[in-house]
Amino acid sequence: SYYQTAFAAAQERWQENPPVTVQTQSLTRLDVHENAVAVGVNQSAPGMMVMFAMFFTIGGVAVLVVEREQGTLRRLLVLPLDKFTLMTGKLLGIYLAGVVQIAALILVGAFVFKADWGREPVGLTILVLCYAFAITSLGMLMAALVRTSAQANTLTTVIVLPMAALGGAWWPLDIVPAWMRTFGHVFPTAWAMDGFTDLITRGLGVQDILLEAGVLLLYGLVFMAIGIWRFRFE
Repeated sequence: SYYQTAFAAAQERWQENPPVTVQTQSLTRLDVHENAVAVGVNQSAPGMMVMFAMFFTIGGVAVLVVEREQGTLRRLLVLPLDKFTLMTGKLLGIYLAGVVQIAALILVGAFVFKADWGREPVGLTILVLCYAFAITSLGMLMAALVRTSAQANTLTTVIVLPMAALGGAWWPLDIVPAWMRTFGHVFPTAWAMDGFTDLITRGLGVQDILLEAGVLLLYGLVFMAIGIWRFRFE
């Protein structure tokens, strides 16, 4: 019939050239600017957190050197615990204290200085836990290499300040020459700052900081293995 013919023709034209086209695009909760450079509080907040967290945590591990000098560690060996258990307990306490200190710095930055820590709390948590592990392990390595608490105090400053500067905690590595950017990534601080910049400045997600988190874990495992191997209770 005429009606059926007209309906079929209209349906065929509809499929060939639909009057409405809908285009979709997947976005994060922040505008993504993959090449954005951190400025202002977006640079200073994570940068100062990375630097001072190193001071706190490495200083905490340096207490092991003081206990060794005072003979406390040697006396602990009379307990029915092996050395690995003793060291695990002490390092776990230092690690948790470091995580709490980092969390406190983040909260102060957010509520006092109005720093924006991104829109990915899971990614931020992963990065904080991995970074805290890396610097705790670095402190363990330092405690294994020095002999006295005076050496530990001096070495803490010698280690932390250059690592903070060259690792991008004082200024963005995006603005320095390529060779300096490459050299900066010898240190775990650069990988931590890369991750924080991706979350805070570039609005990226969890999947985008997995590389940085993995590298920090690798640093932590290497530092911890060497530190435990070289550490002496006496």
